Amino acid sequence: MLEIKNLDFAYGPKSKTVLKNISCQIEPGHLTAILGNNGAGKSTLLKCLSRIHKISGGQILLDGQDIYKLSRLDLAKKIAYVGQKTQASHTMVFDTVLLGRRPYIKWEASSQDKNIVSEILQKLNLSSYASSYVDQVSGGELQKIVLARALAQEPKYLLLDEPTSNLDPYNQQEILKIVREICSQENIGGLIVIHDLNLAIKYCDRFLLIKDSQVYGYGGLDLLSPQAIKDLYKIDVDIVDYKGQKLIVAL
Repeated sequence: MLEIKNLDFAYGPKSKTVLKNISCQIEPGHLTAILGNNGAGKSTLLKCLSRIHKISGGQILLDGQDIYKLSRLDLAKKIAYVGQKTQASHTMVFDTVLLGRRPYIKWEASSQDKNIVSEILQKLNLSSYASSYVDQVSGGELQKIVLARALAQEPKYLLLDEPTSNLDPYNQQEILKIVREICSQENIGGLIVIHDLNLAIKYCDRFLLIKDSQVYGYGGLDLLSPQAIKDLYKIDVDIVDYKGQKLIVAL
């Protein structure tokens, strides 16, 4: 269990509070969408959970243990973070994904490390790119490579900051389908910042709504009512059923 208790964050003692009294429990095996308008603090929350930012108050507990008492190495074995921006280097895809095994490698990569990378590449349909260079693949393949590197850490929790931004509809669907399946099959707790509400309700089964730096609500799909969406985004919507799938339609 990844438990957030009364989390506060500000960039400095005299800075505006970005997150205030955030509390929720992120369960393994589920994909949770963080929703809210720009500036709500969604990306900042992920950076706090991955210890990129040091929180101002409260606690973050991983299986009952304060994450600030974990070594960087131990934390990397439990939490994997993928940020918004990815720099494509002139490195082979296999070697790039192998970097995700660094928390486990002492002197050099073992056959087990390499086998894990091969299995992940196969799962993400990247095997044919193993010998390609990262800076020569498409945006959609690059996003999958970064995801593969994170999965190579064998984390308990996967934190994704807008993984579908700047991707075409096909790659958006493919990335989210893969993430959902991996979370379910590997019992990983997924936490994703996403702006497309219809993608969120199609692929996520938990929702953390943030408004004015605080938790507006946390729960299942029933939480996403037209009123909740209006409160978060200041737009009127209707929620309809189409072939068994809920869709959010702006009015």
